[in-house]
Amino acid sequence: GVDLIMADIGRSWLETGALICEVNGQPQLGSSTTPGIYRQVLRELLPGPWRIPVVLMLASGAEAARQLHARLAGRVPPWGLACAQGVWEDREQLAPAPGGGFAAARVLAGSRSIGGAIIVMTAAELLRDGLPFDRLCLLVVTAER
Repeated sequence: GVDLIMADIGRSWLETGALICEVNGQPQLGSSTTPGIYRQVLRELLPGPWRIPVVLMLASGAEAARQLHARLAGRVPPWGLACAQGVWEDREQLAPAPGGGFAAARVLAGSRSIGGAIIVMTAAELLRDGLPFDRLCLLVVTAER
């Protein structure tokens, strides 16, 4: 930014004349005098929540997850469901079967409107692909038949 000294800030500097008193290569937010200023500015510009609750169900099928998702239907913001059969945001299907629970969860992670996620993966998927999110709110392990 360029700082000017002017006689009348209500008129263009081209009309009144001005003196350049400082040129800044970047915004100066007082990082040396106020180290926490960037965190404060980001919190103001990007109000939370920054994370959503994520439920991972390790199961061979998605019936229990579908029942839970149905109970959460209609909430604002909506919950998402990701499983081998597809990806849903509330009652709307976003994508058909993307190739497994991990891939479905990555599709769901791209949604900016969900308020929570239910993910269904098999134990084999988890061992092969790892976790689709870095944090979980709840892990549910069902008995394999």
